[in-house]
Amino acid sequence: MAYLFLMLGVSLLLPLLRLAFRLRLGLPLLFALGMLTMCHSWYQAHTALADGIFLALVGLAALSWAVTFLRWSAETVGYVLADRLAGAALARRVRQAIDEIKPGLPLFHNSGHILVGRRDQARCDTHLELESLPTGGWGFDWGNGPAWDNVLFNLPYNLFRLRGDTQTIRECAPNLMRYLTYIGGRLDADGTLAIGLRDWCPVGRDAADYVSPLRFTDTVLVSDMARKAEKMFAAVGMLRESAYAKALADDTRAAVRRNLIDFDTMTVSGSCQTSQAMALYYGMFNREEEQKAFARLLDFIHDKDDHIDTGVLGARVIFHVLSKFGHGDLAMKMIVREDYPSYGNWVARGATSLWEMMMPDDNVGSMNHHFWGDISGWFIQCAAGLRPNPDADDALRVDFEPGLNCGLARASAHTQAACGETSLRWRLNGDQAQIELTLPESAHGEVILPEGWTFGRGKSRLPARTGAFIALKQ
Repeated sequence: MAYLFLMLGVSLLLPLLRLAFRLRLGLPLLFALGMLTMCHSWYQAHTALADGIFLALVGLAALSWAVTFLRWSAETVGYVLADRLAGAALARRVRQAIDEIKPGLPLFHNSGHILVGRRDQARCDTHLELESLPTGGWGFDWGNGPAWDNVLFNLPYNLFRLRGDTQTIRECAPNLMRYLTYIGGRLDADGTLAIGLRDWCPVGRDAADYVSPLRFTDTVLVSDMARKAEKMFAAVGMLRESAYAKALADDTRAAVRRNLIDFDTMTVSGSCQTSQAMALYYGMFNREEEQKAFARLLDFIHDKDDHIDTGVLGARVIFHVLSKFGHGDLAMKMIVREDYPSYGNWVARGATSLWEMMMPDDNVGSMNHHFWGDISGWFIQCAAGLRPNPDADDALRVDFEPGLNCGLARASAHTQAACGETSLRWRLNGDQAQIELTLPESAHGEVILPEGWTFGRGKSRLPARTGAFIALKQ
């Protein structure tokens, strides 16, 4: 029994010693052990002094605890204050940036990321899809991939296209190049890619129940990112990087054409609205192939009784493709019809925001998901027809392409373009259309009419200028 107690004491000694040293009681402990063993005779002769020294050592340890606690408290308070000051500064900068373009525009902050008790964050902590950037958790562990990562390229690209901003390109260039190098290294042997999220939240199905193959959507979006990077790098004189991006864009486009398109029928892998629309929008078909490929898209739409049947990736492009090929009226029908599925059905069911999922019941997920929001871009660019710098090669160019065949009787749009305030307004009046536009003197562009309309004498294009135009229906 005595042996067992001895072994138990020895086994507990090491953990107790470790605990003592972590609590900074190692020196008092060693002093006490010395007084009880090697220096016991001295301790007996000077007990009061020895006890005083022991208590002083313990007191110093306790004082160190107090100092550490005060330092930790000060750092915590400082962090909280710095966090709130940084949040307030960010809120001011965001508000100022918005007010420079449209004073007083309401700004919504996604409350899902605000900590309980931190109401101050409500005015500065916003969603902004920051979780879409490459991460080690939500990101490359299972989600993300090119479908979400393209925010890295689209933000600086659209600042460049719409504002003529090259400074952001220079600031982002190292990370853009790192991403292209990374994603190029993840291509499979056939030149395609399949990682992360696909055509998320497809209509009428679970969020991850995709139809368009991941290998298709990923590879197409890599090609698109690389193509945009090619232009951005060239704009700031980074010619070697531009050549690298061009090679990656060409290679991934070739991989899509080689592996994922049936050229006998011009049908893209997946045989669905998303695959067909994305291939057309992102230039996977050659020009002479496009009409037959577009006819297949119409087949897929008509098979669904002219209803949308995509996820968020397809919804981002399908209406633009329809307008490009002269079917803006079909795009409008698909958007505004009140039967399910459609945006109009959401409105008929009481939606005042963009829901996360297009489902026939109340299982719609979040009621604030802007990844369905590209119809705003379609209304501006295709229905109204205001198209600043459409080819991303001239920030002073604005084209005006009124959507006279889209099913609306009138439309208007305006923007603060890089060249200044620009606007377009049109109204149908029988077989005529009255078109008014505003274009700064420093800018240039064209007024381009849709098929079936002319300015007279067979002309469907005129140089853009501030003033009024009359279009005639043929």
